[in-house]
Amino acid sequence: MLQIKEAESTSSDVGEAHNLLQNEKMLRQSAEDEASDLKNQITHWKKLEVLLAKTFSFSCQIIASMY
Repeated sequence: MLQIKEAESTSSDVGEAHNLLQNEKMLRQSAEDEASDLKNQITHWKKLEVLLAKTFSFSCQIIASMY
């Protein structure tokens, strides 16, 4: 009888460990996806910043050439 309870306990522990591992995997994937999204946003804003700087510089050259 004791062996059956130990086996059930072990099986339950394994099941709980499996569930915890699955949860950790999902949390890690979610964090990695969020990090990737943030990196993409940074890249987007840096490209936009460069474009705006070039546009501003070009606009200044046009205005300066008018005087």
